[in-house]
Amino acid sequence: MLLGFSPFPGMALAAFAGSLLILVLVVGLISGNTTIGRDSLLLGGVMMNAFCGAIIMFLISITQTSEVHQILFWLMGDLSMSGLDRLPVLLALLPCFAVVFALARPLNLLLAGRESAASLGVNVRRLTMLLLLVTTCMVSLVVCQSGLIGFVGLVIPHVLRLLLGPDHRLLVPACILGGASYLILCDLLARTLPASGEMPVGIVTALIGAPLFIALLWRSRRCP
Repeated sequence: MLLGFSPFPGMALAAFAGSLLILVLVVGLISGNTTIGRDSLLLGGVMMNAFCGAIIMFLISITQTSEVHQILFWLMGDLSMSGLDRLPVLLALLPCFAVVFALARPLNLLLAGRESAASLGVNVRRLTMLLLLVTTCMVSLVVCQSGLIGFVGLVIPHVLRLLLGPDHRLLVPACILGGASYLILCDLLARTLPASGEMPVGIVTALIGAPLFIALLWRSRRCP
């Protein structure tokens, strides 16, 4: 954004390249493991997130251009600049959705545990890497268009899993539609709640999603 890239192809390609680089670095940190563990991925992701966040804040602190306000709104998650001209970029999400849905059966087998899934013919490491690559592409495409909107992919799948069960053949399309509906609702609130103007939608998703996620964590601790 500071270099004046257009949303497409400039920002889209830069976002994908940056996210792919971070993915390579995170996986490289745990490359010595025979399997890609969830905790290792989370810790690696948290470290890289903190490092990249520091770089972003540094760039903002040294810039003197009028782009700062736009960048800050983008960092908070903003849909005010969205339009039909950005739809062709987001259409690239459709094949990504198809890939994730096609992996529903091995994902169901993975629920029984890595060893059990491997004994049933699932290549756990290859499945994990494929999902990481596909979700990296999906996240980079969305973030370059809307900014950092949190607590959608973190909360909605957990809520729907409680309501619909763990079957990914149902859960994957439900998450796609449920996440989109939740974001539309939050965007509506962001546009109507302020007395004048509108607030970034990322603020609304965080205000609603953070308490929901805390409630889910509390429930998981109380339930055996």
